[in-house]
Amino acid sequence: MQLPKIFKWRLRLVQQGYDLGWEHGFEAGMDENQKQVMDKVNKLIYDIDWLKEDPYTRKEIIEAIRNHEPEKEVVGWDS
Repeated sequence: MQLPKIFKWRLRLVQQGYDLGWEHGFEAGMDENQKQVMDKVNKLIYDIDWLKEDPYTRKEIIEAIRNHEPEKEVVGWDS
């Protein structure tokens, strides 16, 4: 079955719009995740005495960043 040219054109247009929206959302999510990680690092290093050089504190910070789970917002009508 052949699809009419106008349908193919609309389909491509919709797909391009979807792709642009997905890329924008992905970039926005990456920016938000980076901000969350930086906030977490700031909270963790605020009380450190850097002149003392406590290796356990540094290990805890690295482990906390590795185990970081990004906060996700509920998308949709249900909350």
